[in-house]
Amino acid sequence: PMTLSDTNKQIDVNHAKRYIDAVAEAEHTSDEEFFFWFDRASSLDEYFESGVLTLETDILTPAVLDALGSTNFASALEIGHGGGRILLAACSKFEHVTGIDIHTSNEPVKRKLAASGVKNYSLYTTDGSSMPAEVNDLDFVYSFIVLMHIPSIDTFRSYVAETRRVLRPG
Repeated sequence: PMTLSDTNKQIDVNHAKRYIDAVAEAEHTSDEEFFFWFDRASSLDEYFESGVLTLETDILTPAVLDALGSTNFASALEIGHGGGRILLAACSKFEHVTGIDIHTSNEPVKRKLAASGVKNYSLYTTDGSSMPAEVNDLDFVYSFIVLMHIPSIDTFRSYVAETRRVLRPG
């Protein structure tokens, strides 16, 4: 018989596969459809401008900025970079930004970042529960409307443990 843990793992696998397949399908239509799959907008300019607004109002709040001190030389990691709308904005605020996602469709994001002259980033496809960083390696980890889509508490706990592992003390 399947245990609750086995059931959660199967839910994670099924959820991840549906997401990865849907993103890949959007990638194969056009860059515009790829980006709009993550967040509808009237134009690509509006799509990426909304990333700036999200970063500046919902993520880098006054309390977060006080805790960081300065973001000019800080490293950040975005859990669930999706189409890169927030990651592009974060690259202007941080020395280096790492984006992780479970999808493998990073080429449209790389093209957009290159077209915008952005070079201070890394993109990784992960298993949905790990982060490509050393212990105490990062100054800031953020995610926006991603963690609510995680289908199991085990994966959520992995993200919390990984965040704690990779963040510098303080």
